[in-house]
Amino acid sequence: MANHINITEEQIGKNWKLFYKVHKLIMASSKEIAPRLFPIYVKYSLGDDVLAIIFFKGIYAKGESIDLGLNIKSKKIPEGLKDAKYMKDRNATYSILVSEINFDKNKITNFIELTK
Repeated sequence: MANHINITEEQIGKNWKLFYKVHKLIMASSKEIAPRLFPIYVKYSLGDDVLAIIFFKGIYAKGESIDLGLNIKSKKIPEGLKDAKYMKDRNATYSILVSEINFDKNKITNFIELTK
């Protein structure tokens, strides 16, 4: 069973609504997903593998957006994503800057499925 943590609006700040939409998509992808809260991001693991990282504060979360880093093994960059080397985290191979304007539930769900 996944380790459930209580992530609050106060912890996330101004990007809470957007963060929560993406958070729900990640958590719905498997009952075994375990989120881990850090001061500016949340890491989502399935067993020993980190599948995703959401930066909700700091230099990667620009304005009214969050930065979603995904651990996709494919060498070919899936359309709509960019290389995530700038995140300097070995668990993020590709990323997408998500805002209310470009939020696409189906596209993000498909990206999440590529991490498994």
